[in-house]
Amino acid sequence: MKLCLSVAPGSIQEARAKLKQGSHPADLIEVRIDGIHDLNLVKLLARPRPKVIITNRRKLLLSAAGLAV
Repeated sequence: MKLCLSVAPGSIQEARAKLKQGSHPADLIEVRIDGIHDLNLVKLLARPRPKVIITNRRKLLLSAAGLAV
């Protein structure tokens, strides 16, 4: 069994702190970027880091795509 931890940080600094190696028991981390006010994907994905899934759940983007919100 694998464990995925979901985090919704408000800044890159907070996201990087949550991704520090050894600070969580998860095999994979979902990082929700919709709340990061200073988003920089290069900094966010810099190594060392665990395996990640990046998600963006902004309602505005879903509405623009014609999806239900």
